[in-house]
Amino acid sequence: MMTACLASCGKVVLTHGLEDPMPVMTLSPHKGAINGVTWNHNNQVIASAGADGRIVLSHAGKGNQLLLLEDELNRTIPTNAVAFTSNSQFLASGGNDGIVKLWDLKRRALSNSFKSHLAGITSVAWNGNDTILASSSLSGDIILHNVSSGIPIANFTQKNSQGVRMVRYATQRKNVLASAGNDGTVQLWDITARSTIVSFTGAHSSRVSAIAFSPFKDVLLSSASLDQKVHFFDISERKVVKTLSTESPLTSLAFHADGHTIAVGTLYGQILVYDLRASHNVKNTLKGHDNNAVNFLDFAGRVNLEGEKVQLNESSTSLKLGERNASVTLKENVPVVAGLASKKSSVGANDTSILNGSDSRKELRRSNERELLSTPIISQVRVPEKPPQPKDSIVQDIPTQKLDATPSRADKMEEFSDTQRKWIRDLLEEQSRELTFAFSSQVNSLHFEMIRQFEIQSNETKRLFEHYFTQMNSLQKKCEELEHENALLKKTSF
Repeated sequence: MMTACLASCGKVVLTHGLEDPMPVMTLSPHKGAINGVTWNHNNQVIASAGADGRIVLSHAGKGNQLLLLEDELNRTIPTNAVAFTSNSQFLASGGNDGIVKLWDLKRRALSNSFKSHLAGITSVAWNGNDTILASSSLSGDIILHNVSSGIPIANFTQKNSQGVRMVRYATQRKNVLASAGNDGTVQLWDITARSTIVSFTGAHSSRVSAIAFSPFKDVLLSSASLDQKVHFFDISERKVVKTLSTESPLTSLAFHADGHTIAVGTLYGQILVYDLRASHNVKNTLKGHDNNAVNFLDFAGRVNLEGEKVQLNESSTSLKLGERNASVTLKENVPVVAGLASKKSSVGANDTSILNGSDSRKELRRSNERELLSTPIISQVRVPEKPPQPKDSIVQDIPTQKLDATPSRADKMEEFSDTQRKWIRDLLEEQSRELTFAFSSQVNSLHFEMIRQFEIQSNETKRLFEHYFTQMNSLQKKCEELEHENALLKKTSF
């Protein structure tokens, strides 16, 4: 059987290979249109979001339903976007109610929700270490939520926007966020500096349907639009470096993990596959959606021999989240996600570990650390023998000569392999970016708290002034009355 590596959604969810035009598997987990679809960390589960307000987790190989998520308070409001964390412990979603929801798949419950948007949510995206969740809405705002504290830490607004269709983090540059506007604008944001890097205004003549960074070169950003074009941007040079023209309006886009294969979905149900190393001609056309629009595309990630997805981004960190009651429907005796299934499952023992798996980034880091420890860092240092000292000398235990063979920093670096030096350099850059972003987030949170306290004090001062002026007006009226009575008494007495 052909292995599926691409998931798409429209009226149904389809999985595809890249050689055969016909789909590998067809799923119908929703009643009505399906707005979003995504693979989990080991490519064994597909999550889909539907206009029926439900989120369904399905087995990628067998097609059976594993888990059904519903918010009992907003059960019929359409869900537009879903996104797994890097270890599939949490799933973020957003819909027309303007609420970003965070589901704990291990506990099968709604863990937290963020009510910061004023319009329907169009997209959600996790940063590299799963600590910041970005979301966009039809009102044109982009909000970054700190999932640990539960508060928004940044708010970007695309000027003159008719709404933001999608947001995506760069795969390696953790401070870069891209957004696609309904007005045809593609914009890049520096989330650390809270500023715009570049705005490709008018890049498309119609709505930008989707954007995606290259998995290997995050200076390469692609966008698909209803104007039937796919643009490729070099964000370092800040220009369009390549354009693909099609014969149909484009509604979705996805980059393959190999870095040179790209798939775009059309308004008329076709999926066009391109090899960027070759010409501008279509490599293959995938079918299965008939004449229904392809609403979303997502390629499966690369998985290592242990069944773990190879991540270019940071691994997830533990989340401390609040709780909220929600209705979660679970089919009996069906294995679900990490640690959720019954041990007496009838589907198969392998299903119980669908979303299990250690973090590949952590394993890579551990292996690199073991390699570093097994390599001699500095050469053996010859220490001269201590000259004999008289027994009664008061300085007999004080070294009288410095080391004469201390290696220089360059000598130390020469002892490392190229892989180790690159790993150390990447680790230092990564820690520097994390420190910068953490400091910026703390400063921003402090700024918000200062503004809040200022508003509280301002309102209290305003209330006191209003009370003071009311008392003053009352006293003035009483004084006027007393003056009038005094004048009448004077007339009467004379």
